Amino acid sequence: LAIIIYFSSWLRTRNLDLLKDVTSGKYIPQALDPFVFMRYAQTILEKGSLPLVDYMRNVPFGLKVSSIDSFTSYFVVYLYKVMSLFSSNLTIEYAHVLYPVVAFAIGLIFFFLLVKEIFDWKVALISSFILTVLPTFMYRTMAGFSDHDILAMMFFFIVMYLFVLANKTKDVRRSLLIGALAGIFTGFQGLSA
Repeated sequence: LAIIIYFSSWLRTRNLDLLKDVTSGKYIPQALDPFVFMRYAQTILEKGSLPLVDYMRNVPFGLKVSSIDSFTSYFVVYLYKVMSLFSSNLTIEYAHVLYPVVAFAIGLIFFFLLVKEIFDWKVALISSFILTVLPTFMYRTMAGFSDHDILAMMFFFIVMYLFVLANKTKDVRRSLLIGALAGIFTGFQGLSA
């Protein structure tokens, strides 16, 4: 599994050099929608939170910023804070374009655990490899495609694994605890979708 995660993450970061803006040298997303998440992450990092109304959307009236619009950006900011512990010259833009690969790797671990819990480790390993090379999934998890889709998928795999684990557990207290965790991650999935 470690080899699959390493290889597929390496493959998903081959476009990092192409994601640098030639005028500023900063990293930029590869699609249009992620620019708003990047702008929100920059605002959160600078000011600590987002304003209630984003006046750059639906000009001149603005658009009320909800938790659904901002959850991905908060995730990116906290990812940046964790990553900056290991490197002091890291930028929020770099963390933003790398976030889909990180979320993919975490999601793949829970996908493997989910399939292993249902079948066995061999089927889980083959399934994990097949998931990593699916073209539609690969596009959404490439570095720079920093939309909210992969974050929702990561939480989906976590929730499904916890659901199967709670269903297989014989101890009622442990099953309730795992079910509560599944509920919390379901809420995170709803916020990121």
